[in-house]
Amino acid sequence: MIGGVEPVTVWAIRLGQQAEEVKGMLALEPELSRLSFLHDKDTKTVHIPLASIRRVRRSFGSPVMQVDFSSGNGVARMAFFFAHPPPVQPATMIGSGRRRKRQNIQFLMGENAALRGVVRTWRDEVRKAVREARG
Repeated sequence: MIGGVEPVTVWAIRLGQQAEEVKGMLALEPELSRLSFLHDKDTKTVHIPLASIRRVRRSFGSPVMQVDFSSGNGVARMAFFFAHPPPVQPATMIGSGRRRKRQNIQFLMGENAALRGVVRTWRDEVRKAVREARG
């Protein structure tokens, strides 16, 4: 166990981009001073320097941890889902998709009940590692 938490399977989405979630392992590597998302197919692996992390938070009522960090283009945001995220479908010509949104929220809230402690532990450990990396 490195950094107080074991690597865990998550689905990552870079917020603000039209990208689908990708499955991989989330690893806290304080000895390398980074938070790493290791993509299963090794094509979308991301290493986030701990010193560049501005904010780490757990989305209320869901098994999601959001990390805001400095990048070359300003501030980037990534969401790490500790449960497989429900599919996102655009609104159709018939209706606004409210039922699907409600089902997705209910699914995430249900998953949160089982994963709340894991996500909180990850959030706390990443915050601690960021403080230590900044000295």
